[in-house]
Amino acid sequence: MYWNITDKERLYQAFELANNRKLLENFLSDILTEKEMEQCIKRLKAACLIHDCASYTQIHLMTKLSPSTIARLSKRFNKQDCGFSQIIKKFLSKGNGRAYFE
Repeated sequence: MYWNITDKERLYQAFELANNRKLLENFLSDILTEKEMEQCIKRLKAACLIHDCASYTQIHLMTKLSPSTIARLSKRFNKQDCGFSQIIKKFLSKGNGRAYFE
């Protein structure tokens, strides 16, 4: 997909400007469908489970994501500049040593 760099930058700026919880919730509900939001939630959950060394089977059972999606997330997770791992480090600084917990 071709992105006009100005449009992509504008999207990044919008997320940066959503600097409080209520505004972020409203913004996300405006730009994402319920199904898209659910997919984002599942992918973040899967990334946390990957960090916590869950098996692909466990991740699939907990998220219902396809094995190919889990594999793709795992591959991205292992890259040095992975956004998932950077966010998970922030979760861990506020949590109990595990990225995902119920």
